[in-house]
Amino acid sequence: MKNLPISRSAGPNIALGKTNSSESCLAGFESITDPAGAAHAEIRHRAFSIWECAGRPSDCELQHWLEAEAEVMAGH
Repeated sequence: MKNLPISRSAGPNIALGKTNSSESCLAGFESITDPAGAAHAEIRHRAFSIWECAGRPSDCELQHWLEAEAEVMAGH
């Protein structure tokens, strides 16, 4: 079986250097079998967008996550 590249955003953890290669390879697959995993992936993506728009600060991860979580949960 041929390995295909998976393109996924690593989220705010990439700025912190907290990536794990096996973690990043599997990112996104939780949404296939777990609806909560899909929400988590959506929150992670939104938090990353908020972090980028804020100028990629190194000290606001929780604030960005909570803001993204509130936005995603309000939409569901």
